[in-house]
Amino acid sequence: SPWMAGTADFEVHPSSTRLRAAMEWLARFHQVAEELAIRSLPSSCGSQSAASPGLIARWKRCQDLLEGGIDRIRVCLPVGDDPFVQEVAWPILRAFEQRGRALLLRLASVAEHLLPQHVCLRDIWHDHVLFTGDEVTGVVDYDGMRIDTPMLDVARLLGSLAAGNRHTWEEGWACYQNARGSSSEERHLVDVFDEANTLMSGLQWLEWIYVEGRDFSDVAAARRRARLWAELVQSSV
Repeated sequence: SPWMAGTADFEVHPSSTRLRAAMEWLARFHQVAEELAIRSLPSSCGSQSAASPGLIARWKRCQDLLEGGIDRIRVCLPVGDDPFVQEVAWPILRAFEQRGRALLLRLASVAEHLLPQHVCLRDIWHDHVLFTGDEVTGVVDYDGMRIDTPMLDVARLLGSLAAGNRHTWEEGWACYQNARGSSSEERHLVDVFDEANTLMSGLQWLEWIYVEGRDFSDVAAARRRARLWAELVQSSV
């Protein structure tokens, strides 16, 4: 397949204009996906609603971490003054230990709600959005696409673009909401997804690195991803 035009450089060159362009692109994608989902159903069915696989997966993951998953990660960390462990691993672990039980309750309160669903990207973040100037000219990596609530995508992309800046987060949400519309329940779902992603994504990287000993083609890049989550979880306190 030909590579789409543009460069994934939002992290290096962020702006309100680019933020708006990315969130409006996502809103258009969801509008098209929703229309296709409605057309594919019999006229008597209305829209497709079910419990969100993404919320259920995060709920179960949070339970597993609280029931021993955190301990499995902790015992595999190197002993000593390794800067990565001190600056990245421990802040991620401590944040979940302090806020994990509250997160579990939030996830449990919404995990089984019946929600409108259609095709979602699921792995949409700033490194997958290509810009030419301030225009979105490509979005890459559709391998994670599944049926789920579109709020999963919103939380994933917005959390990536805002990088812990609450003003930017609210600005991005307003752009999406103006382009597609949303309900108060959807806003709540985005908040729950965002908190779950913030608290648990860094733990996944620690598990891959230290528990599973996964062989990364670029170890430095893997550590950078974990460090980004450590910075995000600390800025979200």
